[in-house]
Amino acid sequence: MARVRVGNEWSETAFACGTGIADRTANLADSVAAKGKSAVHIGNQYGGRGIFN
Repeated sequence: MARVRVGNEWSETAFACGTGIADRTANLADSVAAKGKSAVHIGNQYGGRGIFN
């Protein structure tokens, strides 16, 4: 099953450190097509490997 995330991703490491990141983003997509075992992430990733990896 394909997985899609629209938005920012914070790793457990970034949460544990309590690091604040001043970043204004707009995560938008007109359409997303994913099938099979694909993973689509529209947004930013903060920290190390996130829970979506």
